[in-house]
Amino acid sequence: MTLLRLTDAAGNREATGDLRHVGREELDRAFTPASDPAPRFELPDYLAGLSLLAGVALAVHPAGDRLGGAILAVGGAYLLWRRH
Repeated sequence: MTLLRLTDAAGNREATGDLRHVGREELDRAFTPASDPAPRFELPDYLAGLSLLAGVALAVHPAGDRLGGAILAVGGAYLLWRRH
């Protein structure tokens, strides 16, 4: 069985690219199952990012509203900044 390590020693997510090859017996004996990790970005983060992108699209579109787009983009960026 091939396993991809997704955390560092402290349990934080990390893209290590570290592959481990173990047999089924060793997997049952030496490894404990982990729960599904919480998502890095929750729904408010996605909505703030969408607001940012929509604001930029509105501001740069020829028929768009530059002020409205700028306000929407700045609002989305502010929400992302405050949450992280």
